[in-house]
Amino acid sequence: MVTTRFRLKVGNIEVEMEGDQEYIEKKFSELYNKFLEEKPELLHKQLSSSSRQPEAEEELLIERKPDLDEIFEYKEDGTPQLAVPSGRLSLSEVIALLLYAYEPRRLTMQQLKKIISDNWKGVEMTAIGATMATTMKNRVVKEGKRGSYTYSLTKSGRELAQGVITKLKGVDNSQ
Repeated sequence: MVTTRFRLKVGNIEVEMEGDQEYIEKKFSELYNKFLEEKPELLHKQLSSSSRQPEAEEELLIERKPDLDEIFEYKEDGTPQLAVPSGRLSLSEVIALLLYAYEPRRLTMQQLKKIISDNWKGVEMTAIGATMATTMKNRVVKEGKRGSYTYSLTKSGRELAQGVITKLKGVDNSQ
């Protein structure tokens, strides 16, 4: 059995499903067609507003790391997708995993927000900033000037990420 996960977000409506590939593909198709029948104007509005973005989004691809193989799946275009159900991780764990996955690249707050929303669930930048200023305070390095800060992990942040990876893979080294 192949497990598949997808998330569809249009406007303020978001659907996330995970399960057997055939079932997910069938349900996705049903939901998409139903949505098109009931709210075609929202879909058209969403598509036209997203196609009007003046600046091209920078692709945020990561170099595959062997220890992340069971944690991330990769789309055909190389974009990483967190393969862990959102309820299993806290925001600070997601931040640590994503910053670890993108190392050595440093991420801006905008990039981090987009990646978290694409991989986990929609979170406001204020929540991300508050988490990094409190829970992640000694685990994240902030560099740059106001308005253009970039973020990366400290040694302690890497250790947190590696601990989360160990936890998710079900390996307990404390025994």
